[in-house]
Amino acid sequence: MSVIAVDFDGTITKDRGGYPDLGEEQPLALRTLRDLVAEGHQLILWTCREDHETRIDKRHLTDAVEFLLNNEVELWGINERPAEEDFRYGDCPLRRKVHADYYIDDRNLGGFPGWHAVRAFFRLPTLCVSCESTDVHSVPNWLQCGTCGASDRIYYEEIQRIRFVRERTI
Repeated sequence: MSVIAVDFDGTITKDRGGYPDLGEEQPLALRTLRDLVAEGHQLILWTCREDHETRIDKRHLTDAVEFLLNNEVELWGINERPAEEDFRYGDCPLRRKVHADYYIDDRNLGGFPGWHAVRAFFRLPTLCVSCESTDVHSVPNWLQCGTCGASDRIYYEEIQRIRFVRERTI
């Protein structure tokens, strides 16, 4: 399938301003990442977080990696492709930019559209943001959950926009 580079602060977790703390998960982030891996995609954690060379209390990258692994998100790479899979391997030992097919980041042009939009782009089932049920139906200008009754207009509009973009680009 494809290689997806995904940012951590402000993308997987809500508050970029909470750094170095991990912050709270963005709705549906972990579920979507697990579903992408299950579909055969390979994930690279793509973040500015780093570990301090000498201080064990400043292991910010390790904290993020452990957060994902503890939530059963399988990573293919951390801030780079595995060396044996990188087309630049051998020619350029310093690989500063992650090579991926897709980049999911809160600093995208236009901002991060949310995990519902990511799910729509990769054609994963729409989920309820409250209970993660797949029993979600479009009613005029809304998403309605048949399991818990939650409804949301914002996610409906984002999904429609992403579907429009995807139909014209892929």
